Amino acid sequence: MSSSIAVAPPGREGAARPLRRVDPAGLTRYAGLTVTWVLLLALVGINIALQPSILNMTQVGLIVQTALPLVFACVAQSIVLVSGGIDLSIGGTLVLGNVLAATWMNHGVAWHLPLIVLFGAGFGALNGALVVFAKVEPFIATLATWSIYDGIALHLLATDGGSTPQSLTSWITGTSFGIPSSILVLAVVALWWWHFAKTRAGRHLYATGSDPVRAALGGVNVSRTRFQAFVLSGVIATIGGICLALITSTGSPTAGSGYILPSIEGAVIGGVTLTGGQGGAGLAIAGAFILTFITSVSEALNLAPWVATVISAALLLAVVAARTGLQHREA
Repeated sequence: MSSSIAVAPPGREGAARPLRRVDPAGLTRYAGLTVTWVLLLALVGINIALQPSILNMTQVGLIVQTALPLVFACVAQSIVLVSGGIDLSIGGTLVLGNVLAATWMNHGVAWHLPLIVLFGAGFGALNGALVVFAKVEPFIATLATWSIYDGIALHLLATDGGSTPQSLTSWITGTSFGIPSSILVLAVVALWWWHFAKTRAGRHLYATGSDPVRAALGGVNVSRTRFQAFVLSGVIATIGGICLALITSTGSPTAGSGYILPSIEGAVIGGVTLTGGQGGAGLAIAGAFILTFITSVSEALNLAPWVATVISAALLLAVVAARTGLQHREA
C-alpha cells in the first residue's frame, strides 16, 4: 500500500502535483537497516573501548577469522530464508564439510577440495528435493537431514581429530598482499552476493520469497528457484565447514550444532525476514558480526559464556518486535 505526497512548486501554489510515492514497506525496510547498522557500530565501539588493542590490521584479521564460519552459516541460511524457506540442516552440512576437510584434504588437496564442495551441493539438493518435489515442510525436511548429516559426520570422525594441509591453514590464518586472508575471503563473499543479487537468479529468489503466486504468473520457475536456494545453501555451508577446519587445523564432528540457531539469529538480526523476500546475505554478514561482537564483549568483561547466548536471544526478540511494530505502524 502506498500514498502520494502532493507538493506545490514555488510560485504555483494552486497547481499541486505528486512528486513521489511513499512506500511504507520501503520505510520499514530502511528503518530495519538502520537498526542493524546502529547495533553493529555500537558493538564495535564498545569493543574498541574495552580492547583498544584491536585497532590494528592483525587483530581485525583475527576477528574476521573467528567470525568466518558463522558468516558462511548466516549467508547460507539467508539465501533459503529469502526464498521463503528455512534450513535447519545448516549445522549438519557445515560439520560434514568440516569433517571431510579434516579427513580427506591431506590426501589430495587438488581434487578433494572441489569434491567436498560438490558433496555440499548434494546435501543441499537432497533438502531441495524433499521440500520442492516431495512437498515436505522445510522445517521438518531439514530437521531430519540435520540428524542424518550429523550421524554421517560422527561415523567419519568419532572424536575431534584429523588434519588439514599446512599450506592452506597458513594461508587462511596469514596474510595475502599485506592484508589478512580472512578479510579477503569475507570481501569475496560480500562481492559475490552483491553480484548475485543483481542477476536474474537473484531477482527470481526475491520474487519467489515475496509472493510465489505472483512470481509464477510473472514467468518465474518457483520450484527451480527454491531448489537452487537449497543447493546454494548446501555449498556455502560446506565451504564454511572447510574454513573452520583450516582455521582450527582439525575436524570436530560436534561443531555443527553451534551454528544452527546462530545462523537464524544472525540472519534475522541482520534484517532477513522469516516470511521471505527481504534482506540478503549482506545483512546476514552484519548479523554474524553482531553476534561475534556480543561474544567478544562478554569475554572482555569476563562474563560467563551463557551470558552472550542470553543477550543474543534477547536481542533477537527485541529486533523482531521492533520491526513488527514498525510494520504495524506503517500498515
